[in-house]
Amino acid sequence: MVVAGRVPHSLLYGFLNFELGLGLALLLAAGWLAWRETRPALAIGLAVIGAPILFFCHLMGLLFFGVLIGSAELAHLWPFDPRQAARRGAALLLVFAIPLVLYEMSALSDVGGEAAWLPWAAKAGQLGAAFIAYDIWLDRAAAAIAFGVPLAALLLRRGRFPVQAAIAAIVLAAVYTSTPYAWKGTFMLDTRLAVMLAIMMFTGFVPDRWPRGAGIGIGVAVAALFLLRLGVLAAAWHAQAPVLAALREAMAPLRPGQTVMVADTSPAEAPAYWAADPHRLRLANGVTLSANLGALVLIEHRAWWPFEFDNVSQQPIRTREPYQSLARRAVELPDRTRLLRMELCGFDDVLLTNAEAGPPLPPDRFRRIAGSGFAMLYAVTVCNPT
Repeated sequence: MVVAGRVPHSLLYGFLNFELGLGLALLLAAGWLAWRETRPALAIGLAVIGAPILFFCHLMGLLFFGVLIGSAELAHLWPFDPRQAARRGAALLLVFAIPLVLYEMSALSDVGGEAAWLPWAAKAGQLGAAFIAYDIWLDRAAAAIAFGVPLAALLLRRGRFPVQAAIAAIVLAAVYTSTPYAWKGTFMLDTRLAVMLAIMMFTGFVPDRWPRGAGIGIGVAVAALFLLRLGVLAAAWHAQAPVLAALREAMAPLRPGQTVMVADTSPAEAPAYWAADPHRLRLANGVTLSANLGALVLIEHRAWWPFEFDNVSQQPIRTREPYQSLARRAVELPDRTRLLRMELCGFDDVLLTNAEAGPPLPPDRFRRIAGSGFAMLYAVTVCNPT
């Protein structure tokens, strides 16, 4: 799964269950490829057990597994034999029977809503999403190697994609182009398919008749790039140590059951601060990584914040009243400007992150309790804006 540091995008976005789902899908697909023809009962049995695990891990991992083993089965249908097709189709149906039943039982099957597509230029740009980290040039180099080496080898007839891998890559590319960015309350749907496609470009490619020097050179380049990206990642995380210390200092007075609104000083409010990015909280594509830091009020203090992942169709938790009404009012993480216009009745405190980028909150509505620098905790003294 890791080529020249491919993991950072999903890791830094916090999609850990997605990462685990893709890894498990690859392992299960490897077992299918190894044993489907020689030990079919073992291959099918492992897949039947693994598919529900993938369902609970991440639906996109289950989709990836379906594409992988479905492509392998299609590759065995030439020349076409109706009886063989029926047998292989029945095996696939058996593998995915339990996940299909679970999906029908879940709230997700009933969720509607309009689909939203990205413009074609933005969609094309997402093909490099799997490589996004902290340095745009290293990210581009990783994408160039992952896509460029296999394509160049194909053109020079120095490599190939086995039929199974070629079918999987074509299917993923076709599904990616037709999949919306958002649907059923879930965002970045097509982005995840772009990550799968990038993985297939590496895992599905088989070099052939490479000159010894070329293979060694590409291997050294990949290893060097991986180490460089890992070094940048380690430096960025080291720079974030003061962030965690500042957050814990600010959150120290919180007690279980308190309600905490979290706000963040945005790049639009403090462009110079975010251009310098002293804590390395911004990825190369401009995405800021401080949005979910407020979750620590729940994790470490059992206080409540309004941005929990409690989508009924996706997470196994429920938010009860009066917290549900507070969460609906919050909608999304506010910046400092929007916070000052919000009605905060029902909230005990406000945790402001990236607080050092702007002035303190006005004392006529907020009383500073703790914190300095990156994070400050304020008590809400007047809940309605004037």
